[in-house]
Amino acid sequence: LAPTPTLAATETAGSPATSTAGATGTATATAAATATTAQPQGVEERISFEPGATSATVENAVVSGTRDRYLVEAVAGQTMMVEISAAEDNAEFQVLAPDGQELASEAAGEGDLWEATLPQSGDYVIVVGPTRGNATYSLEVTIPPLETREPTRISFEPDMAATVVEGRLEAGE
Repeated sequence: LAPTPTLAATETAGSPATSTAGATGTATATAAATATTAQPQGVEERISFEPGATSATVENAVVSGTRDRYLVEAVAGQTMMVEISAAEDNAEFQVLAPDGQELASEAAGEGDLWEATLPQSGDYVIVVGPTRGNATYSLEVTIPPLETREPTRISFEPDMAATVVEGRLEAGE
């Protein structure tokens, strides 16, 4: 059996796609892991951030010939950073967009940090596998909140029931 993965989330000001802003501190990410010897793949688990958390770290081991899969929900326009480290520099990861398109393929020790602005909203899949033998790894996923603008106060002239507000929104705003 594969070892039980552990998750730890770091909470900072701001929030990921599914969380609200919170105070600085430490939080625990939630995940449902399944790992059995009957499956050719390793674990398949969802990484969820607690309210206010913007990153989570997964520590696990993947057996040669298998792949661990992590689902992470994000919104188009957000930045995702994925960093992997392995005791023997023998782990690699791929990031797949919700439509299945590969966005990244990185190996520990050879550009183990990947960062990009996400092209679409939905579940991204991070696939982790060994480059040789079994691999014990630490995978950190960070998704800072989208930058937001201060709200504009809409004011009405005295005795007016309507007003016109002009503005411009960029894609993803």
